[in-house]
Amino acid sequence: MYQLAAVDMDGTLLTSDKKILPETMAAMQRALSEGKSIALCTGKPLAELKPYASLLSLVPYAVLESGALVYDLKNNKVLARHTIPAQVVSKVLPVIEKEDIMPHVMMHSLSYINAADLERMDHYLLGVYSPLYHEAATLVGSVTDLVKENMDDMEKILLHHADKEACVRTHDRLAGLSAEMVYAETASLEISPQNVTKGTGLKELAECLNLDLDQIIAIGDADNDIPALKTAGLGIAMQNANESVKSIADVITGDNNHDGCGDAIRKYLLNENR
Repeated sequence: MYQLAAVDMDGTLLTSDKKILPETMAAMQRALSEGKSIALCTGKPLAELKPYASLLSLVPYAVLESGALVYDLKNNKVLARHTIPAQVVSKVLPVIEKEDIMPHVMMHSLSYINAADLERMDHYLLGVYSPLYHEAATLVGSVTDLVKENMDDMEKILLHHADKEACVRTHDRLAGLSAEMVYAETASLEISPQNVTKGTGLKELAECLNLDLDQIIAIGDADNDIPALKTAGLGIAMQNANESVKSIADVITGDNNHDGCGDAIRKYLLNENR
C-alpha cells in the first residue's frame, strides 16, 4: 500500500549523537531495492547534508528547509522553491537586536552563520551541531548584512537563543508575522514562508512523483514534523517525539537511538510483521 517514506533527520533518522544506525540504513536500502522510495523531510538545507555522503548516495529525494525547497538528489535538481517576502524579512531584522540571538539563514541551499558565532554554539544550546556547522556552514562577517543585501532570497530564517525564555519573547514580538513560526531545538525559532511547511513540501513531491498522499508514510519527532504527519497517509511519531507530535500521530514507533525509524520502514513500507 505505501510507496514512499518521508523521514525527518534530527531526532528521527539520526541518533542523539547525529549518527545513522547501520540497521536503519539497511532498512532504507532494502526498501529502495524493492521498488519503494525514501525522501528526507528535514529542516536542514542541502549544504547541511554534506556530512552524510552515504545517505545522499542512497536517498533519491528531499523536502528541505521545512518545505521551502523540494529537491531531486539523484539529478541535482530543484523541484520547488519558496522564499520569505522582503516585507516580512524586514520585520524580523529589528527583533534580532532585542535579544542575544545567533541568526542563521538559508538561501539557495546554503547555510549561513556569523563566523564569530561558530565557537559559541554551546552558548546557544547547539553544541551537538558544532561539527556539522564547522563542515557545512558558510561563514560571513554579518548575517544581518547578508540578509539586507538579499531581502527577497531568504528561504528560511532561524533565530537561536541562549535560553527558551528569550526565544518565547522573540516569538511574542513577531506575533502576527505573515510567516510560519515554529519552535525548534531547545531555544530556537524557525521562520519559513507563509503556508509553507513540511506538509506542503510533501504534497509538492507527491505531485512530482505522481503519488497519492495515501501512499506515503511520514516519520518525525518535532513540532515542524506535524504538518507532514498530518498530510501523509500514515503519520508516525518517534517514541522520543514531543507530546504534541504523539497526540496527532496515527502510530508511535521506537526511539531514535534504538532503530525506531528502521522499525517503521520495515513494518509499514515493507509490510513486515504487521
